Amino acid sequence: MCLRRFSVGALVTQVLELERDGGGIKQMEETVRSKSSGLDILYRRLIRNMEPASLKLTQWICFATRPLSIEELRWAMVLEVDCSHRSLEAFQSAEDIPNNDRMKRQVQTLSRGLAEVTGTQDVQFIHQSVKDFFVEKGLSALSGGMTSTKATIEAHLRLSGICLRYLSMQEIGSASSPSSPSSPSSSFSSSSCRSFTRYSHTDYPFLRYATFSWVAHAKQGDATSVPQGDLLMLFASPTNSIMESWVRVYEDLDHWSADCPPKGTGVVHVMSRYGIFGLLTVILQTAHQTTLDIDASDDFGRTPLLWAAEKGHEAVVKLLLDTGKVEINSKDSRYGRTSLSWAAEKGHEAVVNRRYGGLPQAVTWLLSK
Repeated sequence: MCLRRFSVGALVTQVLELERDGGGIKQMEETVRSKSSGLDILYRRLIRNMEPASLKLTQWICFATRPLSIEELRWAMVLEVDCSHRSLEAFQSAEDIPNNDRMKRQVQTLSRGLAEVTGTQDVQFIHQSVKDFFVEKGLSALSGGMTSTKATIEAHLRLSGICLRYLSMQEIGSASSPSSPSSPSSSFSSSSCRSFTRYSHTDYPFLRYATFSWVAHAKQGDATSVPQGDLLMLFASPTNSIMESWVRVYEDLDHWSADCPPKGTGVVHVMSRYGIFGLLTVILQTAHQTTLDIDASDDFGRTPLLWAAEKGHEAVVKLLLDTGKVEINSKDSRYGRTSLSWAAEKGHEAVVNRRYGGLPQAVTWLLSK
């Protein structure tokens, strides 16, 4: 808090003084630029010799799809894609999960005072300039000097993998009845009076974020130039168990959402639906080593090709067609429509051209409607 008053507060005070004394806009802008340069130097000094956990905390605060609560952050910080524990209980038995008070102290220590816990118990940087610094320069410095773009991509891949690892925990996969007092988090519940649901927030504080955000992070981290081995490792199971868990949890948490995946959704469906080209490319390259069916239908009767066509992901449509292993004229079970029909209705002319190599008169008519 003292750091914020010293840095940002000093800048605001000087600008207000200039305004009061009749200083012009250019003079104020010059003051902001000079002070911002000073903040940059200050931040660089503060992050010198930061530990790996500091990088992880910074990645979460910079790139989370929404601010994480201190309770969510407890799990986000201990999980990794390659962690050895396969159950939430194992983490607690090893005493790896800090309580809220300890986590708050860690936020202060790991961030060197650049992050704080708000009154609503969310974690954020003390000022927008801190986030700007990390996104533009700081993460690159903490990541061994890689470009800021690559540092951002690697951060999103890491966060997506952490979300998926949480979804792969044994308790998540096996939960099929309301929570009970013996559930994973009951030993350190924030409240002794709670109503039980299949996936209560008290028992699974990171579940909602992991369920709704892993795809967004995977999409943001999608780049063929960045190794994606850790994330791909989570999809290695031929049983699609992690996808089954995700679908079941999503239905439980937000069944009526338009984004809720239907039963039978597999990893190729997800990559195709959201246009995650880089990951899909690698998955298809290794498909021959597994029993993965790249033309499987979900419970809506939709294949990956149908999803990609409806959403207008031309590159994904081409990728799937080039495998020679997809049925071009397959129809979904709900509406009896083909990939061409969906692409035409949504106005995805490039996809229709890709699909047929040209626009027949009938398709042109559909696109005009």
